Amino acid sequence: MTVTNPETGLQFTDISAWHFIARIADEGADIEEMTLENPRGDTGYVIKVQLEVTAPELYIKVQLKGGKIWGRSFHYSTE
Repeated sequence: MTVTNPETGLQFTDISAWHFIARIADEGADIEEMTLENPRGDTGYVIKVQLEVTAPELYIKVQLKGGKIWGRSFHYSTE
């Protein structure tokens, strides 16, 4: 809950973050497949989004497991 939603000026909540992820995925965001370190060898999916010019890039990582989508990361990039 440290990422500011530029549309509202408030921090994303768990619910608003999931709605945001679903929206940008539906809109065709670039989704990169990657191999997770934990659990080693599982597949994760990364989306990087520039929310505002003055803010660092937003880093989102999810995992599909057991027929569900699991949130792994939702934070400003540290790169």
